[in-house]
Amino acid sequence: MSEGSVLASATEASATPSPTLNEAPASNAPPPACFYYPVDPATAAALGPGGSTPGAWYFPTCGPYLYASGLSVLPAPVWFPAGAAPVNGVSVPGLLQRAKSAAALTQAGIILNPTGYQMVNFATWLAIPRSDWHPITATAKAGGITATITATPTSVTWDMGDGDSVSCAGPGVIYNPNEPASSQSTSCSYTWPRSSATQPNGTFTVTATINYAITSTVIGALDPNPVLGTAAGPTGTDAVAVTEVEALGSDSNS
Repeated sequence: MSEGSVLASATEASATPSPTLNEAPASNAPPPACFYYPVDPATAAALGPGGSTPGAWYFPTCGPYLYASGLSVLPAPVWFPAGAAPVNGVSVPGLLQRAKSAAALTQAGIILNPTGYQMVNFATWLAIPRSDWHPITATAKAGGITATITATPTSVTWDMGDGDSVSCAGPGVIYNPNEPASSQSTSCSYTWPRSSATQPNGTFTVTATINYAITSTVIGALDPNPVLGTAAGPTGTDAVAVTEVEALGSDSNS
């Protein structure tokens, strides 16, 4: 059957992870009449074979067969022999992957201070627009199951174009020329040790990439893996000229 439509939208919402299943007792009772979906690989490995012939474990989304796991009551898995698996089963991990693929992660903009030319041995502030720093959600629906992933920004990786890189835990600080310099500071900066004069077009190619932590929520089924790891957004790029400024007032004879 079709896994349905996939919708994506950017929001400020947060995800509440569902409990992760570690160990699950099994039931070989006749399956109740309801919707089924395959168990996750880790749970299947923990359960082992459920019969003398090949088959697979499935979770029902309804019916009387339940077991307790910690503070949660979850559906007991049911073993289906090969060839007898329910045709209406939707893979929850597959549905989550559909949602993850639909998430429109943000391409980072690049804001440097000072603007324009940068200088050797002078700290450059690195920042992205505040509007680029927000959680993004995407949803996929199929067979009565709604799977939603939330991508929350955690850091920005800066490639400075000269072989060095910088990782910043936030979007950085955008310098405000209307405020006193003494009242502003940043923890995201870079100091170029050499000029870009010998580079193609006389510039370094600077890139910024937002890194996201991916979590999920599932309605209508057990979420086997509520923490889906990390993902990187599209890379923003800028050509930056770095110049070397001669020191003033020096006297080699003094």
